[in-house]
Amino acid sequence: MSIEDSSQTRHRFDKLIAAWHILLERTRELLPARWLLLLAGIGCLAYSQYMMEQRFPYGQPNPIVEQWNILHRLEVVNLSNVLAGLPYFVVGVVLCAWAGMPSSWKEPFVSWSSRWPAVGATKWGKQAPRLLAATGLMVYLLVQLGKHTYVPIDPFLWVIALWLFTRVVWDFDRDYNVDLSLEIKIADILWLLVILAIGIGIGAYALQDIPAVMVPDEGSFWENARAIALGQFRPAFFDSGVYTFPIASTIYQGWMMRLFGVDLWGWRFASVLAGVSALIPLYLLGKEWFGRQVALASAILMLANPYFLSFARLGYNNIQALFPVTLAVYLWALGSRKGSYFYLWLAGLAAGLGFYTYSAAWIGVVTLCLGMVYLRILRQISWKQTFAVFALILLAWGMAFGPRLAYTAAGETKTGLTYKVLETSFFSAFYARAYFGDADLTTIIESDGYPAIFYDPAVYGQLLRRGLVRTLLTLFDPYLVTEHFMISALTGVITPVFFAIGFVLFLRRWKQSRFGLPLIWLVSGLIFLSIIGAFPPRHTHMVSLIPVIALVAGAGLCAVVETLTEHLPASFVPFRAAIISVLIAVLSLVILYAGAKKYFVTMPQTYPPSFEDFASWVALRTEAPVQIIYLGPINVAHRVAYFVNTKMVPHTYMSVDLSVLSLQEYIKPDMPAVLFWEINTPAGLEFLERVPAGFQTPVAYYDNAGNVLGYAATNSPDVRLVWSAGSSGGWSSLTRTPARNILLLLLAGILLAGVFGLWNRFSWPRLSFEMERQAQEEASDPAVETSDTFEVEFSFRIRMSPRKRNRS
Repeated sequence: MSIEDSSQTRHRFDKLIAAWHILLERTRELLPARWLLLLAGIGCLAYSQYMMEQRFPYGQPNPIVEQWNILHRLEVVNLSNVLAGLPYFVVGVVLCAWAGMPSSWKEPFVSWSSRWPAVGATKWGKQAPRLLAATGLMVYLLVQLGKHTYVPIDPFLWVIALWLFTRVVWDFDRDYNVDLSLEIKIADILWLLVILAIGIGIGAYALQDIPAVMVPDEGSFWENARAIALGQFRPAFFDSGVYTFPIASTIYQGWMMRLFGVDLWGWRFASVLAGVSALIPLYLLGKEWFGRQVALASAILMLANPYFLSFARLGYNNIQALFPVTLAVYLWALGSRKGSYFYLWLAGLAAGLGFYTYSAAWIGVVTLCLGMVYLRILRQISWKQTFAVFALILLAWGMAFGPRLAYTAAGETKTGLTYKVLETSFFSAFYARAYFGDADLTTIIESDGYPAIFYDPAVYGQLLRRGLVRTLLTLFDPYLVTEHFMISALTGVITPVFFAIGFVLFLRRWKQSRFGLPLIWLVSGLIFLSIIGAFPPRHTHMVSLIPVIALVAGAGLCAVVETLTEHLPASFVPFRAAIISVLIAVLSLVILYAGAKKYFVTMPQTYPPSFEDFASWVALRTEAPVQIIYLGPINVAHRVAYFVNTKMVPHTYMSVDLSVLSLQEYIKPDMPAVLFWEINTPAGLEFLERVPAGFQTPVAYYDNAGNVLGYAATNSPDVRLVWSAGSSGGWSSLTRTPARNILLLLLAGILLAGVFGLWNRFSWPRLSFEMERQAQEEASDPAVETSDTFEVEFSFRIRMSPRKRNRS
């Protein structure tokens, strides 16, 4: 190279350097350093999450990592990728914690009201009759149930006692003019109806077809719920049911099946309703703490979480825990801000009623109690008030849960409850023996009728460390849970990035209750529901954390958007609010689409149906009675036989050996018949050549690799054999099922709320619904006699706008 060429090359390089410096200067002018740090942090978190979602390691596996995986019994299939992504995760979290705090979160927040009614100055004389009546009813009920004596009127006596106690606390707050309004506006009603409609639509979409597989231990819930729906089984409301879970949860399923159909769809839809109902307290909680945008984002992110969809579309009772736990936290937040013992009492009741759903709902009362300890540690409340609120919440919880406790403790199921606790704890010998030999365990304690437990502090440490690592990783790693149709990390799709941002920002502001209490809810749930349990992660238990995961992620998403719009150019500042709303809506809908696609498209491919599942699907999709003949070994209990025997389908079933030369003697002439046979044997392939006359061309069923699993044939044109679970019938399933009526009702409510909202927005006579306490009206007019009506009154007023008033 000549000297002239070298000089030209150096000159071009100097120009590139100068252009790079100019670009940096322009970037600093347009994008503040805070933007760059935050975007860099988001990029690091996104790349870290991408690494964790890769099943197989890049390059050669690291033998040291694999040895560590085996040594600590972690069983993380992609541990190399997890460790490779961990540095990016740490850097991303630090950068987002540094640069991602929005200014609105730095404003003062009322964690605990400074104005509370004086308990000591209250005149309890007028409340004595109600207190005596409520106490008498509750004592009588507990004594009778403690004797294991139950009559159908007992639940009604229980409700009356709870109502009387609640009335006393209500009157107490009213006497001191405590503001008990919920502060729900027309816009809130409109958005609640919208997200409920979206939830019902997603939950009911192709509900009978996806999942196409029924989890084996779901059957017991179906049998009990069906028997209750048909009136064949009338259990005691306070008793235990399937696997010692509260029978009340199955009673709820039976009641829903009476309304929506005693079939698979009606059974699964009961779970959909239970899950979607949790959107209401989640929205109200998000609005109470952070505003409407976080409330909406949190609700949409919960719907987008495949973890939520997996359990909201199964026949288990797990999803029922979401509503009471979230409601209890919301009522606690409302009561603490307003200085209301009434709402704190309701929070305790909601936590207690959660014990009638799924056992994991007990994290609700734990969260409330730890919340009081947290406020006391921060010295935001006095010791005296701490004990008073503790007593009130635990009393409400005890009044709600006491009857079930009394009844089950006196019955045969008390051993079952103890058995369940010992079986699912980290000190279970069954759990320890899966990873250690008996020689490694210092002491094994055997007892008749109960699972064996062990004592060995060294092994305890290893198992707890294993539980900690696996539980935390399952928030981001989608490969730790491979059952119950789980297809993503517990925090969802894309959402893990915003969850990590929200979590670290919550840690920065932990001294405000709107940040501290969600952390208590989340961390205590991770510890008590999974880390100290057997075989963690216990995703079936952690369902009660789905709302707080959505709340933290929704807050993180909104924090990012708000932070990125704090330094807009001057010309965009007037439109900042609209820009924030649009960005949050777009990101939330993108995540909703990604999560729904993950569940409805990827999940069926990850959990493909077996041939027996195909046969069961045909049986479920065929409404008219048919004769099902399963050709194969007659000593095998085929899955479709369970559907027939438990009356899930109206068909008859028969198992016939493939070696039978003629099927005519088995086929009923007065009923359509469907034949199923597998081809995993030579006899199955040979049967293709001798399908009985009158039957249509056999339909083949394939696995994901394209291999034929088996065939089906029918002699009726009305029987649909072609597998088509998915979007082809998903939309029509919303119009041909009872979900249509609920969606129409919600749409009508949306239109009505929209009309009211538009009416109030313009200069027409304004219609407003105002929630007022009757005590205030009485105080303003001494001539009005005190009323005992226990209600929140809605006053309807026609108010003229100033412009309209001037015209008149």
